[in-house]
Amino acid sequence: MKTPNGIFISPTEKTISEPFDILFLDYPSKKDIAVSLYDETKINVNVSIDQNNDLVEVYNESNNTSYQSLPIENVTFSSKDFIIEAGTKVSNSVSLTISTTNLDQETIYLLPLEITNVSDPNIPLDKSMNRKYYVVQGGPPPNIAIGKPTMQSSTLSGAISSRAVDGNTSGFWSNGSVSHTGNAGEEWWEVDLEKVSPFIQEVILYNRQDCCSERLVDFYVFVSDVPFESNSVANILNQEGVYSYFHAGVAGYQTTIPVTRTGRYVRVQLTGNTYLGLAEVEVMGIE
Repeated sequence: MKTPNGIFISPTEKTISEPFDILFLDYPSKKDIAVSLYDETKINVNVSIDQNNDLVEVYNESNNTSYQSLPIENVTFSSKDFIIEAGTKVSNSVSLTISTTNLDQETIYLLPLEITNVSDPNIPLDKSMNRKYYVVQGGPPPNIAIGKPTMQSSTLSGAISSRAVDGNTSGFWSNGSVSHTGNAGEEWWEVDLEKVSPFIQEVILYNRQDCCSERLVDFYVFVSDVPFESNSVANILNQEGVYSYFHAGVAGYQTTIPVTRTGRYVRVQLTGNTYLGLAEVEVMGIE
């Protein structure tokens, strides 16, 4: 077997830089990385990597880019050390975590990683191979409620619950995208995300625009990992593990409800005896 002739950070694409998309929410973004050889090694090989922000300026000059250095305090490694065991090509994986604290959502950052040490002197550290650049760009969390199963306490004039997750935020009844219940009391609407989201940042509600916006008043938004056990507001408030947020007064056209927790089931429920009409419900979080 010939001696390994190169080592690189993996998984890897054919380009020297790869995208690393992060979400600007209170939940860190993670990527698993390893180091790999082109040929199997005959002995255990210990490898170390590290972030090297000195390479950002060099990269920008070579590639006509203007990326900013990702602050070291925003980057966490579960470990910077790897082992490639004898008879293999790939090391154990470690987690690379990026926090968005104090980052600018409009800025594109560059995270250069470099293999700094290899225990086998027969494996060369070639800078064309042992460096990896991650282009770190962020954005808001996506709406994970679109097209998910929904239900509501009652339905008025064919305004079914699924209209509130069709991606159309128009609050005009004539556009056929508003869900609507009756007015029997404590009417509710609910979406099942089909699995527990590890992090829901917020819920955004869109109200009627043509008329009747005053009906979305004095309501709760409930979030739970497990199904709701009751249709009673009082009982849900007493259900263990349920997050609740009360909105006092009439909601505007767009109302943002903070959540910042796990969840699968999201419910909007009135406390009074009026109708519940929703143009759209967006659940912003991680699948």
